[in-house]
Amino acid sequence: MTGVHQSIQSSITVPTATYIGAVTSPSNLATYTFSTNNISTAANGRIVVLHVTYTGSGVAGSSSSVTIGGVSATLVGGVAPAGSQTSMEMWSAVVPTGATADFVLVVSNSSASLTVGWHVIYGAKSNTPVAVVSNSGSTSSVAYTLNIGSVPQCIVIAGTSWGSTAASSTWTILTEDRDGQVNSRGHGSAHASPLSGTQSITQTLSSADNWRGCAAAWR
Repeated sequence: MTGVHQSIQSSITVPTATYIGAVTSPSNLATYTFSTNNISTAANGRIVVLHVTYTGSGVAGSSSSVTIGGVSATLVGGVAPAGSQTSMEMWSAVVPTGATADFVLVVSNSSASLTVGWHVIYGAKSNTPVAVVSNSGSTSSVAYTLNIGSVPQCIVIAGTSWGSTAASSTWTILTEDRDGQVNSRGHGSAHASPLSGTQSITQTLSSADNWRGCAAAWR
């Protein structure tokens, strides 16, 4: 039975993910439109994942709707603490056609600036993640954790935001794709595949700061 089990495991196709890029608007808008963004090669089942960082002024930003290439996206997860100046969300949609896409975000709360990073996933069985975890923390720490649990044969993508103090960050488990600051607020993302066993992802900031994060796994 062990040999059969190993054979079945080895035949499972693991999804792949590619980080494409990030776009930013420093403006305070009700609707943000980012046009003609590269989403790589068209394919059936291709999933585009957006990780969105909001920077406000005492109000946690969020979106009431998001479209990717005209396709309505689904909210995967996120953190928007009351009274916070930073928040983040993750959205995803199956977009099988086209090499570029417009991202349109209708923001339900004021956001002084907004940054969108994105990954493209191929080979996943569904747009619905098998696991999602969101977390947030105060300015008393530099290391924050996303305990996503056991996610064998999965691709994991994480998006985070933080305040004005930390200039950069490092990750465990995942490979960093980006980090930086817009309007003196931090944002970052990372991914990895395949993963096995129980995963506890840690992002360590260069200095203590408030932090919000979300990670999701697709199989």
